Amino acid sequence: MNGFQRTVKYVAMALGLCLALSIILAIAGGVSALFGVVGWWQEGEMGTVNFSQEYAGVLNIDIDNDMGALTIRQGDVFRVEAYDARNSFTCRQQGDTLKIESGGGWNPFRWGAGGTQIVVTLPQGYEAQRVEIENGAGRVEIKGLKAGLLTIENGAGAFYGQDMSAQRTNIDAGVGEVSIQQAEFHDLDLETGVGATTITGSVTGRSRVECGVGETTLNISGNVADYSITADMGIGAISLNGQKISGSAGTPGAPNALHVSGGIGAVNINIQ
Repeated sequence: MNGFQRTVKYVAMALGLCLALSIILAIAGGVSALFGVVGWWQEGEMGTVNFSQEYAGVLNIDIDNDMGALTIRQGDVFRVEAYDARNSFTCRQQGDTLKIESGGGWNPFRWGAGGTQIVVTLPQGYEAQRVEIENGAGRVEIKGLKAGLLTIENGAGAFYGQDMSAQRTNIDAGVGEVSIQQAEFHDLDLETGVGATTITGSVTGRSRVECGVGETTLNISGNVADYSITADMGIGAISLNGQKISGSAGTPGAPNALHVSGGIGAVNINIQ
């Protein structure tokens, strides 16, 4: 995909997003006014549950969080807790894989409700073979996560991470905001969308960044001489340590390679 094609893609994405949000807000307003009383009854019928369970022997983690709050933190044992979860919430271990689903999609009868709160506690020193997190319109906060393969798919929600590391990392930032601090990512594959994306920390190996409409910022600890950088500029400018670049930068044949495809938003790369 060349620069012009990417530009067309992200302009269409931005226009489509505006149209989709307008339609969603109009529908939500109409549903809220029309079914307010029914919503109160439906909430009582659906009910909520609380959940707490400890696990052992987990090597892989799959989490599907639609609209609730997801927290991943470090502690003494491997535990999953859920509060105000829907009856359709599930958390089950299949062999060495733990699957967590917040339950159901968007429900107009729960509009404005607090939503499910899921807390995953990982023991100190725990490292997963694979972690996959899919966030719809919820809020994700992670402090302390290590994996061989890390996959993050963010929709319209917010994703905030700290002290995260992986040997291979795939991130689809989507429409919402993504901010990760104290990262240690090797072989990063990052695709940004409409929201702002910021990654601060170590990015090594062969990495690829495809930028969309929102601003993308990479604050990488290291030396420019250790990176071979190729920049394919779109509408937005691509800068390296404050200087606009296009084409090649850094050192050819360096141990770390970074390919950046620009979109509409600005791309800021800081290596120091």
